[in-house]
Amino acid sequence: MSRKIDALIAEHVMGLEILQRDLTNPSHHPENDPAVTLSADIAGTGYRVAKEIPRYSTRINIAWSVVKLMMPEWRFKLLDFQEQPSITWLARFKGRSGAINHIEHEAIEDTAPMAICLAALKAKGVEVD
Repeated sequence: MSRKIDALIAEHVMGLEILQRDLTNPSHHPENDPAVTLSADIAGTGYRVAKEIPRYSTRINIAWSVVKLMMPEWRFKLLDFQEQPSITWLARFKGRSGAINHIEHEAIEDTAPMAICLAALKAKGVEVD
């Protein structure tokens, strides 16, 4: 599921073009397959290269790039709830003044990166099963 979330973030939040998407083929395992790729412009030159989609939903340092990209339009809050033996994370994006409806979009997950990704997708109007 996390690689599917990563692909959705790359496309709908980060604005990247997905080159390969075969998430329906039973022999294809996107959870373990780095071949799910995106097209990226090399330093604004117009040349494109296929790269592995970053692991937005599992690596906090990469998830912060999602937050940083959304910050001009959205306020962001990340809260942790320590319920022994685990921690639950709540990520919330709220539209800034002048933004559509000032609606809050939030997600509660076991990890901070996944909570950030799911809240970001909700803010962008992308529904995830």
